[in-house]
Amino acid sequence: MPRKYFVITIFCLIFLFSYCYQANSCQNNLNTTKKNIEWVIKGAIEDVSWMKAKKRQEVKNILSKYFTGALHKKLVKDTWHFVYQNTDWYKKANLLEVNYTCIDEKEATVIVYISEVDIINNIVAPLMYEMSLKNTSNGWRIIKMSIKKDMIRYY
Repeated sequence: MPRKYFVITIFCLIFLFSYCYQANSCQNNLNTTKKNIEWVIKGAIEDVSWMKAKKRQEVKNILSKYFTGALHKKLVKDTWHFVYQNTDWYKKANLLEVNYTCIDEKEATVIVYISEVDIINNIVAPLMYEMSLKNTSNGWRIIKMSIKKDMIRYY
């Protein structure tokens, strides 16, 4: 009889070890996914290298690191128009926080808090965006974003 309990105990320990290993592996994958998503969001908000672009293709290449689909096309068009006009840019945006409302291996929806600073007058404006991301063959990319004026919180 004791041998039977020993075998059952060993079986349970193996199962428990296997389950814990899988759970840890899933958590590591989730952490990596979140880091990749946050890298894309931070770049989309803080990377201003597009301002130095001399050609539309440069703008397209820079923005393709962060955006895809119809949003990417619209942003390339609008950004190139802005750069081509030889205008001034007096704002600096910083990523403050990313909150996940939905995430799986293919898609994610996040609420993003941003601090936008007018560098001339030193006025800080808090902004909040909802962003949808898609895991593409090139990695995570933003496919949709909208400002949430009614949900802005101040830091």
